[in-house]
Amino acid sequence: MTSSPADVGPQNPDLRNSPIAWEYLEEEEWVGTSDEEQPGCFFNGAAYQVGSLIRCDDAVLECRNGFWKPVVTGDPENP
Repeated sequence: MTSSPADVGPQNPDLRNSPIAWEYLEEEEWVGTSDEEQPGCFFNGAAYQVGSLIRCDDAVLECRNGFWKPVVTGDPENP
């Protein structure tokens, strides 16, 4: 069973943050997923491993090679 995503609060632009892919692009289109692949992501200065889940405000984000990908669950009460 997977654990709940860590609630990290809103993004602080003054700290190191990996980009969030709000547009639902195919992974091949994300900058950084090919030649420039990153080993993890940053959010508010904290490092996260690929596959990590966090909750930022009302969104759940998954770390994908240097980018945060929004996770869509279909349940508006528990995204």
